[in-house]
Order: sequence, then C-alpha cells, then structure tokens
Amino acid sequence: MKRALPSGAAVPDPLWAACKSSPRVILDAGNKSLGAPALSTIRGHDLEALRFDEEHGIFVADASRFIVSKIDVTTSPPTITTVAGIPDVSGADDGAVASAHLLSPIALVFPFAGDDVFYVGDFGATFDTLYSTVRRVSVFEDAVTTIAGAPHGAPRIQDGFGTGALFNDVRRFDTDGINLFIGDTPAIRRMDLATYAVRTIAGGNTSGYADGPGSTALLSAAFGIARGPGGKIFFSDQGNFVVRVLTP
Repeated sequence: MKRALPSGAAVPDPLWAACKSSPRVILDAGNKSLGAPALSTIRGHDLEALRFDEEHGIFVADASRFIVSKIDVTTSPPTITTVAGIPDVSGADDGAVASAHLLSPIALVFPFAGDDVFYVGDFGATFDTLYSTVRRVSVFEDAVTTIAGAPHGAPRIQDGFGTGALFNDVRRFDTDGINLFIGDTPAIRRMDLATYAVRTIAGGNTSGYADGPGSTALLSAAFGIARGPGGKIFFSDQGNFVVRVLTP
C-alpha cells in the first residue's frame, strides 16, 4: 500500500458524481447540499453519499434525515422519493421497506446489474454502544435486512461472517459485483456478497500511517474508496490527509 498523490497535494472536500448528460451533479458534503442547474432547489441536511448510473438513476443518502432518496431529474422540478428509512425517525430495526428504520446512512452502492438491490452503510452511536452495520435493501422484495456488523462497546474491528463481524465506521463502499469493499476506521474491509464473510485487507485495530503489505500497513480512516485498474483500490486516508492505493 502506498500514497497515490504527492505530499502536500490538495484533496477537495466535495464528492463528485458525473452524470453522462450535462450538467454535472455535485454532492458537497461540507455544505450539505446537492447542486446543479437542474437541482438548484434541492437541499439536504447531511448528504453523505451519492450514486448515479443509467440503470438506477440518482440515489442520495441523507444521514441526518435517516433516509435514502431517489431523485428523478427528468421531471421539472426534480422528483424526490424516499426509498429506504423513515424521514426524521432513526432506528436499526429490519423489516418491510415502509416500516424499517435507518440510523445514519453514510455509504451506498448498487452491486448488481439488472437488480434493484442496494447496500447501505449505517452508523450510529450512544454513550456506550457503537452501531456500524451493512444493510441490504430491496424494494422489489420489500425488505431491509442487516447482513453484517452488530452493536458493540469499545471501538474495534473484527472479521467474521455477517453479524459476527464488527465495524467501527462503515464510511464508504465500492464493489466489483462479487465483493463489497468497505472503507472503515482504521481499516479497509472486504465482504463476500454471497456469504457475507468479512475480511480485513488493509489496516487493523491500530490507527497510524505506514505503507507496506495490507496486514502490516497502518491508516487512519478510509473515508473515500474506489476501485481502479487491475484490482487496485484507491482510498482517501482522512486523518493522514493523503490518497493511497492498495495493490492486490
């Protein structure tokens, strides 16, 4: 694992998603807004993740309203529909899409072509309990299901199957259609989408900064993650203020 940008290079705060048609849609997490000429009237409370593709459209995770929304920009004004969570009511219960709650959705990905299933990184914390889970959502199946992670006390990560695995902060997702790559703190995790087996592939329970093999490398917080050519994984290491690459 090594740094992908030269020391001192500026890494912008806004998260960008380029629509195939103009104009470009910008998710500015710092200013809590979603902007473009066609979307200038849309404002969220805490927009943490945006996904766009031609098949599924535009989906936004709004952490402070505890929902995932779909935005249809073919209408004027754009139409916003809640597809998961109950607006302004947080919770961690599974169930039917109309009744299940989300805590604070902060990651979002569609792994499968031709399928409405998407995965949400859900996070919350109380004085003595950390909630950091992967939730599976299917409108077609009318189901929201926690498939990995579980509430726990002191911050720590733990590999395992499904709810036997533990996360600190499921901050960002990417996928190859077989695995889910998860930016965690202070680690990068890989979850098999067939078995829900979770394995740490870089970092561990110790925060720091050190390049090297994934099992000995140290990082702070993988708060941005993207797959690149040849199976490489690029990620923003927030606490260390660098972009790094994990090479298989």
